[in-house]
Amino acid sequence: MGAAALGRADVERGARAMGATIRALRSYAHMSQFALGERVSMHTNYIGAIERGEIWNPGLETVDRVAEGLGVSVAVLAESYATAAEQLTLRVDTTGGRPQRIAAAYDAKALGAAIRLTRRLANLTQQQLADETGLHRNHIGSIEAAEKPTRRIATIARIAHGLTAHLGNQAPPLLPLLVQVFTGEATLAQVRQAVASMPSGPSVARSPHASADI
Repeated sequence: MGAAALGRADVERGARAMGATIRALRSYAHMSQFALGERVSMHTNYIGAIERGEIWNPGLETVDRVAEGLGVSVAVLAESYATAAEQLTLRVDTTGGRPQRIAAAYDAKALGAAIRLTRRLANLTQQQLADETGLHRNHIGSIEAAEKPTRRIATIARIAHGLTAHLGNQAPPLLPLLVQVFTGEATLAQVRQAVASMPSGPSVARSPHASADI
Protein backbone atom coordinates (compact mmCIF):
# COMPACT_ATOMS: atom_id res chain seq x y z
CA MET A 1 0.00 0.00 0.00
CA GLY A 2 1.13 3.55 -0.71
CA ALA A 3 -0.43 6.71 0.68
CA ALA A 4 -3.80 6.46 2.36
CA ALA A 5 -6.78 6.59 0.01
CA LEU A 6 -8.62 9.88 -0.28
CA GLY A 7 -11.63 10.03 2.00
CA ARG A 8 -14.75 12.16 1.98
CA ALA A 9 -13.06 14.85 4.08
CA ASP A 10 -10.19 15.03 1.56
CA VAL A 11 -12.42 15.50 -1.47
CA GLU A 12 -14.59 18.03 0.37
CA ARG A 13 -11.43 20.00 1.20
CA GLY A 14 -10.43 19.79 -2.46
CA ALA A 15 -13.85 21.06 -3.53
CA ARG A 16 -13.56 24.04 -1.19
CA ALA A 17 -10.10 24.85 -2.54
CA MET A 18 -11.31 24.60 -6.14
CA GLY A 19 -14.26 26.82 -5.28
CA ALA A 20 -11.94 29.40 -3.73
CA THR A 21 -9.81 29.33 -6.88
CA ILE A 22 -12.87 29.85 -9.08
CA ARG A 23 -13.96 32.78 -6.92
CA ALA A 24 -10.46 34.31 -7.01
CA LEU A 25 -10.20 33.99 -10.79
CA ARG A 26 -13.72 35.36 -11.27
CA SER A 27 -13.00 38.33 -9.00
CA TYR A 28 -9.71 38.98 -10.79
CA ALA A 29 -11.65 39.13 -14.06
CA HIS A 30 -14.19 41.54 -12.48
CA MET A 31 -16.94 39.07 -13.28
CA SER A 32 -20.07 38.49 -11.22
CA GLN A 33 -21.44 35.04 -10.47
CA PHE A 34 -24.35 35.92 -12.75
CA ALA A 35 -22.01 36.84 -15.61
CA LEU A 36 -20.03 33.62 -15.22
CA GLY A 37 -23.25 31.63 -15.07
CA GLU A 38 -24.42 33.28 -18.29
CA ARG A 39 -21.16 32.38 -19.99
CA VAL A 40 -21.34 28.71 -19.06
CA SER A 41 -25.13 28.25 -19.02
CA MET A 42 -25.33 27.54 -15.29
CA HIS A 43 -27.61 29.08 -12.68
CA THR A 44 -26.08 31.71 -10.41
CA ASN A 45 -26.99 29.62 -7.37
CA TYR A 46 -25.07 26.65 -8.79
CA ILE A 47 -21.99 28.80 -9.41
CA GLY A 48 -22.23 30.04 -5.83
CA ALA A 49 -22.54 26.49 -4.50
CA ILE A 50 -19.43 25.42 -6.44
CA GLU A 51 -17.47 28.40 -5.12
CA ARG A 52 -18.46 27.54 -1.55
CA GLY A 53 -17.36 23.93 -2.06
CA GLU A 54 -20.89 22.61 -1.57
CA ILE A 55 -20.72 20.70 -4.87
CA TRP A 56 -17.90 18.40 -3.75
CA ASN A 57 -18.07 15.94 -6.66
CA PRO A 58 -18.96 17.78 -9.89
CA GLY A 59 -18.62 16.14 -13.27
CA LEU A 60 -15.47 16.77 -15.27
CA GLU A 61 -17.62 18.41 -17.94
CA THR A 62 -18.89 20.91 -15.38
CA VAL A 63 -15.38 21.73 -14.17
CA ASP A 64 -14.22 22.26 -17.74
CA ARG A 65 -17.16 24.52 -18.59
CA VAL A 66 -16.38 26.72 -15.59
CA ALA A 67 -12.69 26.83 -16.56
CA GLU A 68 -13.68 27.82 -20.10
CA GLY A 69 -15.87 30.61 -18.73
CA LEU A 70 -12.90 31.87 -16.72
CA GLY A 71 -10.57 31.58 -19.70
CA VAL A 72 -8.12 29.16 -18.08
CA SER A 73 -7.04 25.58 -18.57
CA VAL A 74 -9.06 22.95 -16.77
CA ALA A 75 -5.73 21.94 -15.19
CA VAL A 76 -5.84 25.09 -13.04
CA LEU A 77 -9.04 24.01 -11.31
CA ALA A 78 -8.08 20.33 -11.23
CA GLU A 79 -4.78 21.07 -9.48
CA SER A 80 -6.47 23.20 -6.84
CA TYR A 81 -8.84 20.27 -6.21
CA ALA A 82 -5.99 17.74 -6.10
CA THR A 83 -3.74 19.72 -3.80
CA ALA A 84 -6.42 21.61 -1.81
CA ALA A 85 -4.45 24.73 -2.71
CA GLU A 86 -5.88 28.11 -3.51
CA GLN A 87 -4.82 29.99 -6.61
CA LEU A 88 -1.85 31.82 -5.08
CA THR A 89 -0.03 28.55 -4.34
CA LEU A 90 -0.80 26.77 -7.59
CA ARG A 91 2.08 25.50 -9.71
CA VAL A 92 -0.11 25.57 -12.85
CA ASP A 93 0.26 28.79 -14.83
CA THR A 94 -3.04 30.71 -14.65
CA THR A 95 -1.89 33.42 -17.05
CA GLY A 96 -1.51 31.39 -20.21
CA GLY A 97 -5.16 31.54 -21.21
CA ARG A 98 -7.24 28.70 -22.51
CA PRO A 99 -5.16 26.05 -24.36
CA GLN A 100 -6.23 24.94 -27.81
CA ARG A 101 -8.06 21.64 -27.75
CA ILE A 102 -6.51 18.63 -29.45
CA ALA A 103 -9.88 16.87 -29.58
CA ALA A 104 -13.24 18.47 -30.34
CA ALA A 105 -15.28 16.51 -27.80
CA TYR A 106 -14.91 15.04 -24.32
CA ASP A 107 -13.21 11.67 -24.60
CA ALA A 108 -13.91 9.06 -21.94
CA LYS A 109 -11.95 6.48 -23.95
CA ALA A 110 -8.83 8.66 -23.86
CA LEU A 111 -9.24 9.15 -20.10
CA GLY A 112 -9.60 5.41 -19.57
CA ALA A 113 -6.57 4.74 -21.74
CA ALA A 114 -4.53 7.32 -19.78
CA ILE A 115 -5.43 5.69 -16.47
CA ARG A 116 -4.62 2.22 -17.83
CA LEU A 117 -1.31 3.44 -19.28
CA THR A 118 -0.27 5.10 -16.02
CA ARG A 119 -1.34 2.07 -13.97
CA ARG A 120 0.81 -0.21 -16.12
CA LEU A 121 3.78 2.14 -15.94
CA ALA A 122 3.39 2.06 -12.16
CA ASN A 123 3.32 -1.77 -12.30
CA LEU A 124 -0.09 -1.98 -10.69
CA THR A 125 -2.94 -4.37 -11.38
CA GLN A 126 -6.51 -3.14 -11.33
CA GLN A 127 -6.95 -4.95 -8.01
CA GLN A 128 -3.90 -3.26 -6.51
CA LEU A 129 -5.16 0.14 -7.66
CA ALA A 130 -8.57 -0.71 -6.22
CA ASP A 131 -6.92 -1.48 -2.88
CA GLU A 132 -5.09 1.86 -3.02
CA THR A 133 -8.19 3.91 -3.82
CA GLY A 134 -11.00 2.16 -1.97
CA LEU A 135 -12.84 1.71 -5.26
CA HIS A 136 -14.04 -1.65 -6.54
CA ARG A 137 -11.87 -3.31 -9.17
CA ASN A 138 -14.86 -3.51 -11.52
CA HIS A 139 -15.38 0.23 -11.14
CA ILE A 140 -11.81 0.92 -12.19
CA GLY A 141 -12.13 -1.54 -15.06
CA SER A 142 -15.30 0.14 -16.29
CA ILE A 143 -13.61 3.57 -16.22
CA GLU A 144 -10.60 2.24 -18.14
CA ALA A 145 -12.98 0.70 -20.69
CA ALA A 146 -15.02 3.94 -20.88
CA GLU A 147 -18.16 2.09 -19.79
CA LYS A 148 -19.09 4.50 -17.00
CA PRO A 149 -21.59 7.13 -18.24
CA THR A 150 -20.36 9.82 -15.83
CA ARG A 151 -16.89 10.98 -14.89
CA ARG A 152 -16.91 12.67 -11.49
CA ILE A 153 -13.89 14.58 -10.29
CA ALA A 154 -13.74 12.93 -6.84
CA THR A 155 -13.55 9.45 -8.41
CA ILE A 156 -10.81 10.46 -10.84
CA ALA A 157 -9.01 12.27 -8.00
CA ARG A 158 -9.00 9.05 -5.96
CA ILE A 159 -7.55 7.11 -8.89
CA ALA A 160 -4.96 9.81 -9.60
CA HIS A 161 -3.96 9.89 -5.92
CA GLY A 162 -3.50 6.13 -5.85
CA LEU A 163 -1.36 6.21 -8.99
CA THR A 164 0.72 9.16 -7.82
CA ALA A 165 1.57 7.29 -4.61
CA HIS A 166 3.43 4.73 -6.75
CA LEU A 167 5.31 7.21 -8.90
CA GLY A 168 7.59 8.70 -6.25
CA ASN A 169 7.35 11.01 -3.29
CA GLN A 170 8.13 14.05 -5.43
CA ALA A 171 5.68 13.23 -8.21
CA PRO A 172 3.23 16.05 -8.99
CA PRO A 173 -0.49 15.28 -8.80
CA LEU A 174 -1.81 13.40 -11.82
CA LEU A 175 -5.37 14.71 -11.66
CA PRO A 176 -4.77 17.84 -13.79
CA LEU A 177 -3.18 15.83 -16.59
CA LEU A 178 -5.88 13.12 -16.55
CA VAL A 179 -8.61 15.74 -16.71
CA GLN A 180 -6.79 17.45 -19.58
CA VAL A 181 -6.79 14.17 -21.50
CA PHE A 182 -10.55 13.88 -21.00
CA THR A 183 -11.18 17.44 -22.16
CA GLY A 184 -8.82 17.24 -25.13
CA GLU A 185 -6.08 19.52 -23.78
CA ALA A 186 -3.49 16.70 -23.55
CA THR A 187 -2.62 13.45 -25.31
CA LEU A 188 -1.63 9.96 -24.21
CA ALA A 189 1.89 10.70 -25.45
CA GLN A 190 2.07 13.61 -23.00
CA VAL A 191 0.89 11.32 -20.19
CA ARG A 192 3.60 8.78 -21.02
CA GLN A 193 6.25 11.50 -21.17
CA ALA A 194 5.10 13.08 -17.90
CA VAL A 195 5.04 9.77 -16.02
CA ALA A 196 8.42 8.73 -17.44
CA SER A 197 9.96 11.97 -16.20
CA MET A 198 8.66 11.57 -12.65
CA PRO A 199 11.20 10.56 -9.99
CA SER A 200 10.49 6.94 -9.12
CA GLY A 201 9.88 6.12 -5.50
CA PRO A 202 10.48 2.85 -3.67
CA SER A 203 6.86 1.84 -4.21
CA VAL A 204 7.40 1.39 -7.96
CA ALA A 205 9.04 -2.02 -7.50
CA ARG A 206 7.98 -4.56 -10.09
CA SER A 207 4.94 -6.62 -9.10
CA PRO A 208 4.77 -10.24 -10.30
CA HIS A 209 1.06 -9.66 -10.99
CA ALA A 210 1.40 -6.31 -12.76
CA SER A 211 0.26 -7.67 -16.14
CA ALA A 212 -2.50 -9.91 -14.78
CA ASP A 213 -5.37 -7.68 -15.83
CA ILE A 214 -4.01 -5.76 -18.79
